[in-house]
Amino acid sequence: MIPIEEALSLVRQAAAFFGTAAAVVIGLVAFLGGLFAKRVLQNERAAIEAGLLALGHELGLVKVTFEKQRDLLTDDSQKGPRSNYSYCQQIIRPWPL
Repeated sequence: MIPIEEALSLVRQAAAFFGTAAAVVIGLVAFLGGLFAKRVLQNERAAIEAGLLALGHELGLVKVTFEKQRDLLTDDSQKGPRSNYSYCQQIIRPWPL
């Protein structure tokens, strides 16, 4: 029969071994999980930045179009309201009455 002290020593050694192994596994899982999370965040950030660049380009196009239309309206309004009316009449009825 094994003495009680020897059995307790064996149990303590097994617990220490499994505790150390569990700590190592937990440490590795945390490290690899952190790497994976950083990689996913990096990919998401790149996708969002690409989308923002596309939206910025689209906004620039809209701004240019708006400025051109504003300039055209400003030029027409400086000629007076009668010129806009006559221009519209020419578009609607190109022939004289």
